[in-house]
Amino acid sequence: MKKNNNQSSQKALELGEIKLLSSGLDFNDAELLGIEILDGLQVGQLHPSFKSYPSLKLNYYDHLGKPVSAIPKAPPFYRIRYLETPKGFENLTEKKPVRYVQEPNTAPVVYFPRNFDWKDFVKDVDAPLIITEGELKAAKACKENFPTIGLGGVYNWRSRKLGINWLPSLNAISWLRRNIYICFDSDYRTNPNVCLALHDFAEELVKLGAFPHIV
Repeated sequence: MKKNNNQSSQKALELGEIKLLSSGLDFNDAELLGIEILDGLQVGQLHPSFKSYPSLKLNYYDHLGKPVSAIPKAPPFYRIRYLETPKGFENLTEKKPVRYVQEPNTAPVVYFPRNFDWKDFVKDVDAPLIITEGELKAAKACKENFPTIGLGGVYNWRSRKLGINWLPSLNAISWLRRNIYICFDSDYRTNPNVCLALHDFAEELVKLGAFPHIV
């Protein structure tokens, strides 16, 4: 875990530990993954659109373990995971509290957990790959030696708003004839948006020559 702890409140650290443990992770994992625990003041200073609540700062890295940007020459990409639910801050489409945010007008990026060695794996098409929804799920899977990359959301393999149909960060992976296991949240059985995202994502993978499977 990156050390901002001299400034982070005890409450933020306690909430951060609870969230990490609920995901099967701990402070040692957070340090390896480059996750920071921030108090509300620190979060509010990152960007004016963020609410000042204790949070995890989920820093993103490429398959070589280096900080990665959404677009060339942009600052390193990260997402914020609020550890408390901001009041009156809802996803208007899904009518549920917003827990994850990123800076406005930034494209999504693929999350390669740093607790797995991706350097040779990304080119080894005989090695199956799991793709899940969420950074912490991907990190936990990699901790258990299941090679897994994370997407910030079911459609975060593209950004229609920015005219990106396939994220550049996905191009690090050799897809041809690789078995891909798409493991999104279980609400795909009842959520038509998730079902559609699964279908669209699987179609794109087929176009690349991969063999997608729905878990």
